[in-house]
Amino acid sequence: YIALKPKKNIFSKFFHYVLHIYDVEKVFYNMGNGVRQGLNYDEFSKLLMIVPPIDEQERIAEFLDKKCGEIDGLIADIKTQAQTLEQYKRSVITEAVTKGLNSSAEMKDSGIEWIGNVPAEWTINKIDSVYSLRNEKVSDKDYMPLSVTMKGIVPQLESAAKTNDGDNRKLVRKGDFAINSRSDRRGSCGISELDGSVSLINLVLKPRGEMNNRYYNWLFHTEKFADEFYKWGHGIVDDLWTTRWIDMRKISVPMPPLSEQKEIADYLDNKCAQIEELISAKQSQIETLESYKKSLIYEYVTGKKEVA
Repeated sequence: YIALKPKKNIFSKFFHYVLHIYDVEKVFYNMGNGVRQGLNYDEFSKLLMIVPPIDEQERIAEFLDKKCGEIDGLIADIKTQAQTLEQYKRSVITEAVTKGLNSSAEMKDSGIEWIGNVPAEWTINKIDSVYSLRNEKVSDKDYMPLSVTMKGIVPQLESAAKTNDGDNRKLVRKGDFAINSRSDRRGSCGISELDGSVSLINLVLKPRGEMNNRYYNWLFHTEKFADEFYKWGHGIVDDLWTTRWIDMRKISVPMPPLSEQKEIADYLDNKCAQIEELISAKQSQIETLESYKKSLIYEYVTGKKEVA
């Protein structure tokens, strides 16, 4: 850290806004050195800055405090709205995959704590009745490297580390379901749209029998399933457990009639896409306000605009 004491002709709050713009515009990035880039005072002290009269600095800082406070308040409100939409989406998913779409359906106790009551015509089975394990090791030289993320299974970034250790990955086929077995990667799972390879830490599952893969994809993305899945994990460090297939296969899951599985999956595909669109609109609003705030600070601390 560099500790700075303002001189008599510098109002510290104005200086704060100047440094904020320098940071946003990455002015400091070309000044550091070392393996972990650091900035020393000798370099920092050579930076040029516009210095208005002290009374004008105070007016600008007071104006920006007020305007930025208003913008930050709007951003906080929109973030709360986006979080509420995320919570709503999670509740919609959980309700649909464990209770079905017919609110007047007769219910029964599933006998499984994390599932609760289910429609009377649904059955309960172990995961290994709907999936089998694919445990084929391959090389990322032969099969496209894929990443298992919270947004699903996607091609691995080019910048990601690769090895030449032979069969260092697991094979995944289009239509397979993969889930990260480590609790610190909670929620990272999805259906693969591609043939490829994933990290050995993932469990790769092949659909078996008559089932709708998309229904179980939604089920496996619920908080309740994640709690149950990692509860079966093993490890020394808290919150860093690994769940193996030998344990995962014992987890009980609901089995609606096949037609109802498809109906639920179709409903969630459409409903969640609508909610995601609303969330995306909120994120765009936040980005617009952040950009406006940045331009506002820049225009006033550089003298492009004056406080009336």
